[in-house]
Amino acid sequence: TWMAENMNYYDTVAVPGLRDSSWCYDKNPATCATKGRLYAWVVAMKSVCPDGWHLPDTTEWNALIAAVDGDAAALKSQGSWDDGSGTNSSGFSVVAGGERYRSGSFDSEGLKAYFWSSAEAQDESGFAGYAVLFGSGNSVTLKSSPGNNGHSVRCVKD
Repeated sequence: TWMAENMNYYDTVAVPGLRDSSWCYDKNPATCATKGRLYAWVVAMKSVCPDGWHLPDTTEWNALIAAVDGDAAALKSQGSWDDGSGTNSSGFSVVAGGERYRSGSFDSEGLKAYFWSSAEAQDESGFAGYAVLFGSGNSVTLKSSPGNNGHSVRCVKD
């Protein structure tokens, strides 16, 4: 069982090197109401999902994608994608919430959605988690991302 919306829980967990650990896109509180907050990976891992829920791992993300036969459009909401690629036939309602870079700038609202996974990246960065990226059209990619970037969170029931 997946949460029906992106998390919008404000957390005050301190992350080394960051003044804040979660953000509204473009520092606009209205975007938190419609798209949820963007979180640093350590916060997503430790404190965002409520009791009885957890941050999904890559296996759970892959199972969700397989459940719609890899049709990313079936997971995307209608109306939040600049290219109109969402059909939301699954009811999962992925919104194109963009991301926050560790530099503090925001990017890709309306174009992409990034979600944290609980799997830690096994690459040269050493500080990254994996994120699921929904891009334009039908693409879904699993990739590593700097842990102090801001991405969306969907939780899964334990």
